[in-house]
Parts: sequence; C-alpha cells; structure tokens
Amino acid sequence: MMVRVITPAGVFFEGEAILAEFAGGGGKMGVYARHSPLTVPVEPGALAIHGDREKRDAILGEGFAQILPDRLTILVQEAEWN
Repeated sequence: MMVRVITPAGVFFEGEAILAEFAGGGGKMGVYARHSPLTVPVEPGALAIHGDREKRDAILGEGFAQILPDRLTILVQEAEWN
C-alpha cells in the first residue's frame, strides 16, 4: 500500500509499505493493505513503516490519519526520523 506522511512543511515520507504502525486514538494501530476505510486521530509517538526488506522508524506529532484499502495518509504537525 502507499503510505504518505505530510506535515505543514511538506511531504515527509512517501512510499510503499507492507505494514504501518502508529499511535491512534484508541492505542497502537497496525495498518495493512485492504484495510477498511477509516479516519482516526494520530497521537504523538512512534511510527514504524515496514517495507519488503527494511523498517523505517519516525516520531510523529499529533494529527489525523486517513486509511483506505490501497493507501494510508497521515497528516501531522511534525515528524522526524528516529
């Protein structure tokens, strides 16, 4: 699935992932492709983006996430690589 992380400064990350994990409104969320459509709050905390052969870690500020079957868009106030 396509994952995009966007901050007020611009696109922080854009790429394909197998799994993305982050802190949602109800606790830690894991999102795979073909997830049911959902919009959730994003709480400050860790983001893990799992690719075919690598994992990238970042820290997110608060914001919102839009989950669609083929993509995840995370809009946050700030993001930085961990």
